[in-house]
Amino acid sequence: MRIAVIGAGAVGLTVADMLAQSDAVAEVHLLDRQTEAAGGATSYAGASDVPHGWTERHRRLIETSMEWHRAVGADLADEDRYRHRTGTFWRSDDERSDARILGFAYDTPVLTTDARTGARGLLGDGYVIAPGRLARILLGRLRASGKFTARFGTAVEGPAGLADGTVLDASGSRDDFDAVVVAAGPWVTELLADLPGLSGLRTKQVYGYRFTGDPRDPLTGTVVDLEHGAFLFPQPTVPDSYAMSIKCDVYDVPVAEGAPSAEADEAAWTVARTHLGPEARLTARRIFVDTYTDGSIPLVADLSGGRRLVCVSGTHGSGIRLAPGLAREACDLLGVA
Repeated sequence: MRIAVIGAGAVGLTVADMLAQSDAVAEVHLLDRQTEAAGGATSYAGASDVPHGWTERHRRLIETSMEWHRAVGADLADEDRYRHRTGTFWRSDDERSDARILGFAYDTPVLTTDARTGARGLLGDGYVIAPGRLARILLGRLRASGKFTARFGTAVEGPAGLADGTVLDASGSRDDFDAVVVAAGPWVTELLADLPGLSGLRTKQVYGYRFTGDPRDPLTGTVVDLEHGAFLFPQPTVPDSYAMSIKCDVYDVPVAEGAPSAEADEAAWTVARTHLGPEARLTARRIFVDTYTDGSIPLVADLSGGRRLVCVSGTHGSGIRLAPGLAREACDLLGVA
């Protein structure tokens, strides 16, 4: 089989890697509108990998992903490791909040008091992923496969032809494939506009921040504050730097850098000062877009009805941590073992 993967983020790279490992696939072509250095997963500060899932499918995705990460990371040198165990502190003010967390944090975290802040919460397992390092590892594996062609800086036209395996780029060049996988993040909503099977897929604003704290008292694990919709964790490759995402219900936004939000900023500062202390300093802010579906269930769908066009989207801000599980589902839809 000759397969094109559109999108060089964490999901697209992992799909391409799994395809290249299969004897059934002869060629894998990876296309992305950005350059290799700027595109996809390489531009993210980090990603928390927390064992929580609110449906059985989420749990299967997480378990598949964790197994894949263990296998890929087993032989890496220390300087190449992209996934680091940190633990996760779920901030929880009362028994009602405890029950909510225990409903989807399936590693059964235990009740504790945070020694740094005195905050009440539940302590469980967790990891932090360095996406740029993961991207470099996957690109290295793909190039070593002998099946891989990278076409960075290629803007694909859609949706015409994609359902039949035909890829047209902005220059007018045409290429025919046995199948196409689209894992282009929020650009899916533009690239595959009006195709059946995407109903319910929406864009949503996500607010990203980077902070520094007190180097004498560093935060070593992930903090999840559901009240403020916040995930705060150490940036894997930068000492004394912390990444935070704040999720606010701002839907159906253009796929472009968004405007700051006073509500999100206030939430970010509240969480930063609580868990990083009064020395917390904001060093960067980025407002980006992700895709969501009703019920926050990731979308992995055959849009052609004939295993020619598979779309992966609606990752609910979890594309990096769920990438291997989503890639496995996409390969299964293509009939690739």
